[in-house]
Amino acid sequence: MTLEVAATWKDPFNGTVQIDKERCLGCGICVGACPYGARYVNRQLVKVDKCDYCMPRVEQGLPPVCVQTCLAGARIFGDLDDPESEIVQYVILVLIRRFITAINGICTCWKPRQSFGRTGRPLCREENFWPP
Repeated sequence: MTLEVAATWKDPFNGTVQIDKERCLGCGICVGACPYGARYVNRQLVKVDKCDYCMPRVEQGLPPVCVQTCLAGARIFGDLDDPESEIVQYVILVLIRRFITAINGICTCWKPRQSFGRTGRPLCREENFWPP
């Protein structure tokens, strides 16, 4: 069963999925249909809710609260179109690691200034390990 409520929409500017609380009926059908398990029924509002990525904060140039308060620094938030953003730098680092791992097969060691053997692959010695 689907309802043509159209309370869920994708923001064309930043790509986030948002819920229009005015249009939401609070029936909860979308909660069960969400493949990420990210939606829930807010009992106080009797509306479906989900993370809105702290859009009011982001519009002011601040990070979402979960990113700001994560003591381990495990959450990164940013603009993938900005080459100087932290998220782009992280993605590039992960891609480089995966590329080097794929080239080397099971060898995951790589260092920017390392010696190469006759095969053109990095020599897998302890001094060539790069933190994973």
